[in-house]
Amino acid sequence: RADGTSDVVFYRFLQPLSHPEDRGMQDFLVELPPDTVSVSLFTLPGPAENANWDWTQWSKIRFSQGR
Repeated sequence: RADGTSDVVFYRFLQPLSHPEDRGMQDFLVELPPDTVSVSLFTLPGPAENANWDWTQWSKIRFSQGR
């Protein structure tokens, strides 16, 4: 936005050690507002603020307009 603010349109906290369903590749689809002009992808540490054992992987990221 022109005023420097932003919105989080998707957030997911994974805990593969204690939640088996969080293991492996995770798929998601996010519908962005039509006026979105930029997208930023972030990987951040969890609530303990400790990223020592955190891993990440981004794969097959696609953007499309309309349906």
